[in-house]
Amino acid sequence: MPAAGAQSLSVGIQVDGGGTTLREMSALSLARVLFCAGAALSLGAVLSCSAVSQIPQSSCTEDQACRDGFGLAWTCNQDSGLCEEVVESKLCSGVYPADLFSDPDKYPGDTILFATLLDGEGDIQMIRSANLAIEQVRNNDLEGRAFGMINCSYGDDMDGMRQLDDAVEAARFAVDNYGVKAIIGPGTSSLAEAVYNEVGDEVLIVSPSATSDSLTEIDGTNKSPQNPGTFWRTAPPDSGIARKMAEILVAGGRQNVALIFKEVTYGENLANLLNKSLIELGLPNPLIKVSYSNASVDLGEAMTMVNAENVDEIVFIADSNDDVVSFLNSAATLGMNDASSFKDTPIMLGDAGFSEANVLNMLNATTLADVFDKGEDPDDGDGVLDIRLVIPVAPSGNVFDAFSIAYSSTFDESPANNGYTAESYDAAWLAIYGSAWSLFNEGDLSAKGMGAGLHMISSGQSVEITGTSWPSIRSAFEAKQMVNVVGASGLLDYDSATEETTGEGELWQIIVEGGVLRYQKAAG
Repeated sequence: MPAAGAQSLSVGIQVDGGGTTLREMSALSLARVLFCAGAALSLGAVLSCSAVSQIPQSSCTEDQACRDGFGLAWTCNQDSGLCEEVVESKLCSGVYPADLFSDPDKYPGDTILFATLLDGEGDIQMIRSANLAIEQVRNNDLEGRAFGMINCSYGDDMDGMRQLDDAVEAARFAVDNYGVKAIIGPGTSSLAEAVYNEVGDEVLIVSPSATSDSLTEIDGTNKSPQNPGTFWRTAPPDSGIARKMAEILVAGGRQNVALIFKEVTYGENLANLLNKSLIELGLPNPLIKVSYSNASVDLGEAMTMVNAENVDEIVFIADSNDDVVSFLNSAATLGMNDASSFKDTPIMLGDAGFSEANVLNMLNATTLADVFDKGEDPDDGDGVLDIRLVIPVAPSGNVFDAFSIAYSSTFDESPANNGYTAESYDAAWLAIYGSAWSLFNEGDLSAKGMGAGLHMISSGQSVEITGTSWPSIRSAFEAKQMVNVVGASGLLDYDSATEETTGEGELWQIIVEGGVLRYQKAAG
């Protein structure tokens, strides 16, 4: 028991269920805490002791004081006025580097934190790509400040409403508890819309793959370097994809096209854009549009409706890899019936169909080949399937090659053909660049200041997004100079009024080689 008249002590130690637990610290930091605790006990005072500075603190009024004193995973309890350790959320349980929270000497309270917000399993390559940027910048800080990443997840889309709720909850948690300055994600347009509506201008959002045109004006209509938006993306909007789809269909002489699309922001937007483009290009008959809300609930019903139609191409638009897998499996089953529309009808997919890890590896090559291999010898195990994809132009060139080599070296796997990996890498670097501009030219580190910085990367000296180019970009921004960055995903030339890039779609095919499904870029 404390001596008579002595007061209680808070040294950033959390007591839970009768056991005292300390977040793992370096030996030096732990020694500092114990030293300060001993000093505080001798004073018999209410003190919150800084693990870094050894300066006793009687109270706190803001989170930053606790992060400076104890580490990145500490906040100020506004009710008690004392620092407390963040109770970890299952939605934001990963960090990069691994010692981000456990070594406050290496990552002190002023470390600049970002968060990935993606499907923790299905988008693992995208998460690793964003973390690669943090890896490359970790030994080359900004004004003495390190960088770190919190990896948050909203899970897969088996339950769309839960996924939506988890995305919003994770974003709110990362902003409120860790003070993240940028979010890399979310991966889909509907989730991006919900997350932006939750955290708004509190944080810069850079999505690698939310492509709906409806997001262009979500953060305002009159944007400029002086009035920047805080929602950005490294993938172009869907208008280019829709136009390319329409051109391919019309050039192929299609007369009756059926479209099955998911009732989400992305699906509805692309369906409308495709319909508009087909009308402009003179499709003789109206597009047959059938929607569904959930792959496990009513996708089968939507496919049954199309199965009864006389169509010469079926277009499927979804916002998730899982939905594409469900659709193709069902299409193969239906196609085994000679009377089915799926028997001899080509299929066209959008970009959600482009992932070796999450689509091709989940499908049975033999089953698909039995139904969709229209070659001269469909029984030979090889061939081009009647399943095509229209996706953004695939990354290539020196910057993508450098990214691929660095990714493969760090994670022992290839990032190719696994969705928006290059875009995720670029998104993390854009957040880093925005931080530099904001600190050097806007007076502090803010979402608006970072957005202003992204207006400065599309003109001037050409600089490639690589780990070695960071010092030159940092120096240019310190001198208030613009740069013209070339990303791993391609050119990132943003229109100053819309804060959008432009991009075209290109046609790919699914093929079977040696009994294994592959992607192949279509000729021409």
